[in-house]
Amino acid sequence: MNLSYWEEKHYFEDNDLVVIGAGIVGLSTAIAAKTLRPDLKVLVLERSIVPSGASTKNAGFACFGSVTELISDSVNMKYEDQIALLKMRWDGLKLLQSNVTPEDMSYRSRGGVEVLELDDVSQITALDNINKYNEMVSDAIGL
Repeated sequence: MNLSYWEEKHYFEDNDLVVIGAGIVGLSTAIAAKTLRPDLKVLVLERSIVPSGASTKNAGFACFGSVTELISDSVNMKYEDQIALLKMRWDGLKLLQSNVTPEDMSYRSRGGVEVLELDDVSQITALDNINKYNEMVSDAIGL
């Protein structure tokens, strides 16, 4: 690829940080870096005109964990670690909302729905323990 003098000089020369991807994670990373160090020259690269990765697909939703996800986490994590993870997820959602208003991101809190298969024992366990996991969320974030 042949770059013009202006492209080379203003886009690709002397960057302190190059972020690959202009989705939620990429732009949040760039914003955090500039907030912590306003002097940094930060370049964000995206493969197309608009972001086309996970942020625009099913991973571009705002959540902090489902019942079956919490059950899965409990297999390998201590209760305190699960609480810390839930809090980090919640804080991440709040941080995103501080960078982009809920109105600008069309955010609407609608609660959550999880479809469980009745022939899956681990998923039925989710129903049996739903109060326990609701208490866990309350302990972590106060909901």
